[in-house]
Amino acid sequence: MQAKPSRQQLFVRSLVLMLAYFAGGKLGLFFSDPTTHITLVWPATGIAVAAILRWGWQCWPGVFLGTVLVENSLGHSLLLSSGMAIGNTLAPLLAAQLLRSMRFDEHFTQRRAGLKVLAASALGMVISATGGAMSLWLAGKLPGTALWPAFLRWWMGDSGGVLMLTPFLLTWSLNEWRVIWRRWMELFLLCAGILIVGWMVFFYSSVGGTWRPLVFLTLPLVVWGSLRFRPLGGMTVSLLLSVIATWALRLSLGPFSNFEPSDQAFLLWAFIVTISVTAVLVGSLQAERESDLARLRANEQALEMAQSHARIGNWAHDPQSGTRHWSREMFRLLRRDLATGPAAYEECFALAHPDDRELLDANHKRMLETGGPLEFVLRTNPALGTVRHLNCTVHSVNAGDNGSRQFVGTVQDITERTLAEQLRAEQANVIEMIAQGAPLGRTLEKLLMALEAQAESMLCSILLLEEKGERLHNVAAPGLPEAYNRAIDGVRIGPCVGSCGTAAFRGERVVVEDIQTDPLWADFRNVAAEHGLRACWSTPIFDSHHRVLGTFAVYYLAPLLPSPEHLKLIDSATNTAAICIERHRDITALLQSEQRLRAIIENEPECVKVVARDGTLLEMNPTGLSILQANSIAEARSRPLIEFIAPEHRESFLQLHQQVINGEQGKLAFEIIGLHGRRSWMETHAVPLRNAKGEVHALLAVTRDVTERKHAEAAVQQRLALEERFSKLATTAPGIIYSFRLRNDGSVCMPYASPTIEQISGYRPEELIDDAAKLFKRIHPGDVERIWDSILESAAKLTPWRQEFRVQRPGMEEIWLEGRATPEPESGGSILWHGFLHDITLRKQAEADRQKLVAQLLHSENVERRRIARELHDTTAQHLAATKLNLDRLLHHSTPVNGEQKQILFDSLNLIEQAVQEIRTLTYVLHPPLLDELGLVGALRDYAAGIEKRSGIQISVDTEGYHGRLPHEIELVLFRVIQESLANVLRHSGSATVLIRLERDDVEARLEVQDSGRGLPPENAQPDTKLLRRMGVGIAAMRERLRHVGGKLNIESDAEGVTVLANIPAPLQSETVPIKIVAEELIS
Repeated sequence: MQAKPSRQQLFVRSLVLMLAYFAGGKLGLFFSDPTTHITLVWPATGIAVAAILRWGWQCWPGVFLGTVLVENSLGHSLLLSSGMAIGNTLAPLLAAQLLRSMRFDEHFTQRRAGLKVLAASALGMVISATGGAMSLWLAGKLPGTALWPAFLRWWMGDSGGVLMLTPFLLTWSLNEWRVIWRRWMELFLLCAGILIVGWMVFFYSSVGGTWRPLVFLTLPLVVWGSLRFRPLGGMTVSLLLSVIATWALRLSLGPFSNFEPSDQAFLLWAFIVTISVTAVLVGSLQAERESDLARLRANEQALEMAQSHARIGNWAHDPQSGTRHWSREMFRLLRRDLATGPAAYEECFALAHPDDRELLDANHKRMLETGGPLEFVLRTNPALGTVRHLNCTVHSVNAGDNGSRQFVGTVQDITERTLAEQLRAEQANVIEMIAQGAPLGRTLEKLLMALEAQAESMLCSILLLEEKGERLHNVAAPGLPEAYNRAIDGVRIGPCVGSCGTAAFRGERVVVEDIQTDPLWADFRNVAAEHGLRACWSTPIFDSHHRVLGTFAVYYLAPLLPSPEHLKLIDSATNTAAICIERHRDITALLQSEQRLRAIIENEPECVKVVARDGTLLEMNPTGLSILQANSIAEARSRPLIEFIAPEHRESFLQLHQQVINGEQGKLAFEIIGLHGRRSWMETHAVPLRNAKGEVHALLAVTRDVTERKHAEAAVQQRLALEERFSKLATTAPGIIYSFRLRNDGSVCMPYASPTIEQISGYRPEELIDDAAKLFKRIHPGDVERIWDSILESAAKLTPWRQEFRVQRPGMEEIWLEGRATPEPESGGSILWHGFLHDITLRKQAEADRQKLVAQLLHSENVERRRIARELHDTTAQHLAATKLNLDRLLHHSTPVNGEQKQILFDSLNLIEQAVQEIRTLTYVLHPPLLDELGLVGALRDYAAGIEKRSGIQISVDTEGYHGRLPHEIELVLFRVIQESLANVLRHSGSATVLIRLERDDVEARLEVQDSGRGLPPENAQPDTKLLRRMGVGIAAMRERLRHVGGKLNIESDAEGVTVLANIPAPLQSETVPIKIVAEELIS
């Protein structure tokens, strides 16, 4: 296929074609009609067709433009020129396409190439002739009566141009000219002939003004050029003669000048077409003939080569003429010189083996009598060298019409095949001996004896490598001296241990041409020399796993290298030896395996038995006897096995027995009843046992006691039923029942989750079976770390897991979940939790509402405390103070009072003083003023001093670990906890001492109130139950106050007293008291 030309190539080709077309057109106009300018010789079309075939149809603009230029030079209008150019362009395109569609051979090496050119030119030029004539007629330059002659003249000129120039241009090549130039002398004579004949025919043959018709003299030159110089030569001759004839006619010379001017051009066209067609046809015929001869010679060479490779020679003999023909391979097979020629029958008789000459003579007579076909095998005479086996065939063919016969035949060297067949037969015998249990040494000796018969002077041996792989031992060497075999028996393998030791060490073939000079035989050279051994080739023998079994060695009494035939024989022998050795080892291993198998069956923990076709027990191992509760095989043998089968399973057991007897395998679970009445569940697998004829004569069964498994299966069925009920319960439960596994690698999965998990997480249970890590993407980011830590802690301590956390669902509101699970370790190191998740969003919302309410209550309580304290301080206390002043004035009034009245006044003053003190204490308890002014530490020390003074209890305050101020709200909560704790000490403890400790670090503030009183009784050790009921709402109030600010309350009790512990998150940066709170307190 032609490559698509580039734009530059297309432009150059079109330009060259335009110029060539213009030149050819101008040349053709020399013979044109002066009125219509139509010529019978138009070389431009031949140029166009050749260019389109070589360069492709893309160069058509060159044809079009060339035509326009030619017509414009004649004075035609552009429109008329374009009309003619269209026809002149389409015609070559059609002709080229027709040639391509006919698979045209551009080199004219086929006889039909010339005919195809003739047909394409005749059909294609119809377009150009039609277009040209019609264009002239439409332009008014051609009358209607002259339309057909103009068409015909135009068609003849275009087709003649194609026949004259297209073949010449297509066959033009430097290689062709190089071939032609090799016959330069003949070429010179041809050129001289062209000049002489052309001068005689077209310039000299005029007599009295009339030219002699000697044009026929040109045809021999055309034929000469075509036959001797291939198509290019003939086409060149026709082109030269056409030029000479045209030149002569242009000078009004030559035989065509005798006619009228209108006929001269026609005769010239006929001459050009005739010699062109002759050149094309004769040249293509000659090219095809040469091509056929070349193929014939190639086939002869291929046949000769094939005969050489196949070692087949052929011959022919004509009894009447006595002629004989031998192929080259015949001479090689019979070792006869080509110069001596084919041998006569008497000579062939001498070439045959003496023992086969009678056979040859008998077949020769049959050939003469019957004519064949015959086929027989002969051996060559030993005097010719190695005896060869030849397969001969003969048949007769008719040599002529007189009924005479000619004999032909073939001779094929089948020596290798014959020896190989003999060797294969011996190898088969050897393998059969191994299968029959013959000793390995004897079978290998027989193999080596067969090998030694294959080649003269060959001595063979086989050495086996011991199991340790260190030493070689002699197993077979029938042709070697016994002393030599003893000398090398047990030789250790190594990198330089003769041929065999080295081959076994390297695992590759070792070829030693001369033992006396090769360094591998340095330690064994003298031993070999004593027995005349000079050459040794050793090949390792491998088993099917490419492990070295031993070596196969070939010895010769003279230095020698192996030929390809030797190597083939060695490889075949090595493979056979490997099969024998490996088969012998397999048989030995099989016998040992049978012994081990019998031992295994005897000690097999499962029942193994053989049952006859009629169902009687033949053999059974001890395990089976114990299942049947039999003491020996005699108690169970020859008894129908069906007697041991439970009645409800006998029918299915008989069906299984019949199925196996029919040649199928089967299995069955059933119950048996032992000789002493014990029932056991059994599962049996039975297969048929066949004899040598392939008939089932018994069955082999392996039976397993599955009683425990049956009980376990029943338990499993119960468990499955329970799981099914549990699954139904899990489906309807409002929460999520799940199993959660933490693997060793840190990955997590959910082997089970109830369907309700999809409503909460958006994942189906099956999506979490292998990977549950995606669930943590649904947990609130602020809770993920806490949940992981709790899971890891539960896994490490195997403690129950309980957490509350938030879940964020895409496109849905955040919810709270509470999870509880119990862990259990698994055998692989994983931890598996079984638990329950449920939605506590409503509870959390209620708790939040409760916290808000508690906060409001606490705030209201503080406000009310401040108000009551303020009212008592500002009103009640003032009234009491005024009353005290009045009574004091009355006591010291000038009016005397009696003793009883005076005592009443003193008692009233004391009561008022006591009430004032109690009001002051109460206002301090309700709202300590120093808490705002001095902070928690100052208020605590003042309050503790007051309690100590009033109660007599020794109170120690430790605030060394406490620094700075806390927010007012937190200080107030801690102060209230201290108040309530001291109140409980006063009411219930009976302690004489109290320790109050305040500490603070980067994370939290800690309060500890410890007494040394009676403590709590054991039944009240849990402060969340009985203690709270006994001690009222004080502790509950403390807990609520602490919970409101994020703190926790713990109460510890033992025989040494009670300790109240309070923890509140309070970072160190929280050291300022909000101005708003201080302001409120000051205003209050």
